[in-house]
Amino acid sequence: NSSVQHNVSYGVIVSNQSQAVQRVRRSQAGSYACAAANTEGDARSQHLNLVVQFRPTCAGDQTRVYGAAREETITVSCRLEASPPVVAFSWRFNSSGDVVDLKDE
Repeated sequence: NSSVQHNVSYGVIVSNQSQAVQRVRRSQAGSYACAAANTEGDARSQHLNLVVQFRPTCAGDQTRVYGAAREETITVSCRLEASPPVVAFSWRFNSSGDVVDLKDE
């Protein structure tokens, strides 16, 4: 639970009872709550969930080079991160532009 600070260069504007997040980034996704306090006590709102949608990107920790003997069968995998989840997937061979549609198994 960390406090959200007013930071215009980061796109976060906090003004009393409201907060604006401009140029939303994936790193800003998560749970937010409003808190208030006075001499009589304090209170906190229910959590609000910020979901940030983004285009598919390749996960960084993947195998980039595969080796195989001639006539051997190998499985090449690609893990993507996206929100909403990926609904269409295709492979291209040798950057030739040839597209092979894959079906989920």
